[in-house]
Amino acid sequence: MWTLPPVGDNPEPGNPPAKSRHRGSRNFVFSFFILVMLGIVIGTSIRLNIFEPEEIGRTDFIYPIADVDHKESGVEFGTYIVNIYNLDMNQKVFSADGWVWMRWPSNLQHFLEEKKMEPIEIIRMVNQVNAWDFYMEPEDKSPKKEADGHYYQRFKFSGSFYVNDLDFSSFPFHTLTLPLVFELEEQDLPPEFTHTKLLIDQPGSGLGRYRDIMGYSTTNFSKRTFMHEYATNMDGQQSGPGVNNVYQVRFEVSYRKSTNSTILRLLLPLCIVMVVVFASLYLPVSCFELRVTIPPTMVLSLIFLQQGYQQSLPDLNYITPMDAAYNACYLVNLILFVLFVFDIMLLNEAPEGQELMTIERIRRIDRWMQLVIVLFLFSATGLVFMAPLVF
Repeated sequence: MWTLPPVGDNPEPGNPPAKSRHRGSRNFVFSFFILVMLGIVIGTSIRLNIFEPEEIGRTDFIYPIADVDHKESGVEFGTYIVNIYNLDMNQKVFSADGWVWMRWPSNLQHFLEEKKMEPIEIIRMVNQVNAWDFYMEPEDKSPKKEADGHYYQRFKFSGSFYVNDLDFSSFPFHTLTLPLVFELEEQDLPPEFTHTKLLIDQPGSGLGRYRDIMGYSTTNFSKRTFMHEYATNMDGQQSGPGVNNVYQVRFEVSYRKSTNSTILRLLLPLCIVMVVVFASLYLPVSCFELRVTIPPTMVLSLIFLQQGYQQSLPDLNYITPMDAAYNACYLVNLILFVLFVFDIMLLNEAPEGQELMTIERIRRIDRWMQLVIVLFLFSATGLVFMAPLVF
């Protein structure tokens, strides 16, 4: 036993309903259309970054180059990272401990001895921060001379390091890359050592067992050579190789978000909420009070779930695929809420004796809308996860 919503007051029994009774649903549809158009305009403006302040362009460049052949003369770097910890994504810093070693030619050693310089003085860890808690100490008091005439020394290091490129554009299937970046302090070197080439000890460099981060899997350890083109010569008399063009070596540890954790903790709750939303379309039209309350309730659930994963992310200036998927779910709930309100208005405006015909019309609208919404949600979420750069 069910009852229809009130159909309004008839002036006199038997008279046809006033034409004004049909204007409510039409005005409602027109208002919603205006709201959709406004949303499209705002969404396009956000996508084109119209509201974003203009950022200053980068004036220096860092680009990868081919690794230097070990047959060439230069300074060789190697590192063994024992421990990585204290990753702070909001501050974009992490801590690391381990060893660094250098191997350099005899002519450079003669220069260091003449200037009474230690080899550690020509090392610059580019992304090192917090000098008060950083140290790099040699394990031997003096360098060792090898059979081929080169000199070798190993250093123990510990400190905090800056991560410039934390990329969450593919969250939650993203990869974090934590680098250790080295250059040479060349301003005190003679002209013959200008633009000294850096070599990487590829087989010797590696990772220790304490490199893992909670919630992530360690997927790669790369050793690459770069060229750093500074946008300044530090107000010196010269510019060019060795002054504002410097070799750079990077040792990067890559982490990928756990797939199992992502599915169980992020995607599964979202899917369950949306299943409940879609189930509301199967409720009888007579349950109009229950139907119209489900979308707002599910929106609150979505807000709660979204805040949960956003707490683990820094304050980003772009939308992640997970955010785009939630936005699609918000839109689906809004459409269903408007649909259910429209259904109630159609029942309210139905002429006397045509209630059953109106209910059948509502069922047809709901079936078509259900198909459209399902196709939209699957296509939208699939697109944002497969092509995150588009959004």
